[in-house]
Amino acid sequence: MMIFSTKITKKKTVAIALICACMLMLLLLSIPQADAAAGNMKKTTLKSNEERLDYIATYGWQVSPEPVEVLEIVIPSEFDETYETYNVLQKSQGFDLASFKGKKAMRYTYEITNYPTPQESAVNLNLLVIDDKLIGGDVTSVALGGFMHSLEMPSDTKPQQKPDNATNQPKTETNETQPNNQATSPDKAENTITGNVSEKTGLTEQEILDALTSSGK
Repeated sequence: MMIFSTKITKKKTVAIALICACMLMLLLLSIPQADAAAGNMKKTTLKSNEERLDYIATYGWQVSPEPVEVLEIVIPSEFDETYETYNVLQKSQGFDLASFKGKKAMRYTYEITNYPTPQESAVNLNLLVIDDKLIGGDVTSVALGGFMHSLEMPSDTKPQQKPDNATNQPKTETNETQPNNQATSPDKAENTITGNVSEKTGLTEQEILDALTSSGK
């Protein structure tokens, strides 16, 4: 039997350590990192109306005790410009609808009763849920030429308004509706996106709402 031996020098020790460090780095890089939306899903499970209300309350909102609308929508398999714009809004609050392309989701709509500034028309809060997991949401004015922003309550006292030429929004295809005996205002789809989303793209909220209501077609 032949036995080989070698002397471990300081240089060899450093070289071995560097090789091990490189291998560890490659291993870590090869492991998929959970994106913000997935992380948010794990933390936010909304199985009941009570849990949805509790979640909404964490933002300081007071809303109707029951949803004014429950709608099944389809996240489109391919995002057009308007849906990409809407997803910018979702990404700004830690969600990413791109992870759910082609999937069905439930949209729960609540009417806000304590919006910081007086509004002539209703302001609604929408929660997007798949398999009891929260995947997105927004706050939307149903007024013609209204506004849309994240779930966060505005820190200023006057929400930004979309320019007068804003008339359109993204659509999502609706497969099932449960209106809760409340009529939908005819100008409900006429809203506009405010803040960074509209400034970056120039798209209107009507275009985004249109994308949200016709995405499965």
